[in-house]
Amino acid sequence: MAWVEKRPGGYIGRYRLDGRAKSTTVFKRKRDATEAAEEAERQGKLGEHIDRRKGRITVEEWSQRWLDSLHVSPKTRSTYEELLSSLILPTWGRVPLNQVSLSEVKKWVANMEGPRGPVSASRKHAASSQLVRMLDAAVDEWIILNNPARTASGKANYRPSPKRHKAHRYLSHAELEALALAAGDHGAMIRLAGLTGLRWGEITALRVRDVDSLHGRITVERAFSIVGGKKVLGPPKTHERRTVTFPRSLGEQLTAQAAGRGKNDLLFSTRTGEPLDNANFSKQILTQAWKMAGIDRLTFHDLRHTAASLAVQAGGNVKTVQNMLGHASATMTLDTYAGLFETDAQALADKMDAARSAAMVTV
Repeated sequence: MAWVEKRPGGYIGRYRLDGRAKSTTVFKRKRDATEAAEEAERQGKLGEHIDRRKGRITVEEWSQRWLDSLHVSPKTRSTYEELLSSLILPTWGRVPLNQVSLSEVKKWVANMEGPRGPVSASRKHAASSQLVRMLDAAVDEWIILNNPARTASGKANYRPSPKRHKAHRYLSHAELEALALAAGDHGAMIRLAGLTGLRWGEITALRVRDVDSLHGRITVERAFSIVGGKKVLGPPKTHERRTVTFPRSLGEQLTAQAAGRGKNDLLFSTRTGEPLDNANFSKQILTQAWKMAGIDRLTFHDLRHTAASLAVQAGGNVKTVQNMLGHASATMTLDTYAGLFETDAQALADKMDAARSAAMVTV
């Protein structure tokens, strides 16, 4: 508890911190000295778990500890490492954590350059967001008291908005079937992607044993990704194993697809059993298929958007679609497909209106 002592010229506030009595400066008014002592005591207690010496660790040293603590896919780790080496560490590497300042961070973001010169808004956003996350982690571990890359209210609104993605492309059931037929031997893969939303890396990593055609379920527990120009097999994007259901009408097609393959063999592969390559598949199979089917240009990822659209049309709620797509949160699903659920909400309102009208007739 703080207290006040009279001194020549006024009053000083006194308080204890770490078992030691400390003093404020001299104030003319007793009330001012009391308030200053109470505030100093409060601030001291907030930081009592902070070892000031820990804050001397440099951003580069902390970045490695931060990376080692993450549980992310190889592709995500590679992205973080690239941002560190090309954009973050050249400026901040030798700076101690406790010497990072908000003004300098803002200046860095505004004038950010990479090895080849000025960088895009999306790169600025990615690099600055990563620095903010790193410093948040340092706060969580009581290495620094506050994140110097955030304002006093916790904001980091100096970061430029990332580039907006193109509008989503959705196929109807008829268009999806036309595309699958045009894809020939790869039709089952097209249908599965368009009805479950599996990512390219997930669907190409499926083994025969991952598919339960009888009960219409698929176990997604691994995925291919490109790391440093090489194909790497690891966990799915969100690092979570999940079970995805598929329409029973696909059961026979997937059973036929698995015929002649061992349970640990890839369900979809090249003729020699090797993993499919996204670029080759898009050029040799998908492009030819959408042209033959007479539909507009699309990418394999558009099949994922299609699955979300068809699921919502069939009555799927946010949580169901989130689980199907493997999103980390329902918020991500809503952010990505807000337009779909707005349409769904309008359909629900129309049904409620019809029900109300029918009920009013009987009144």
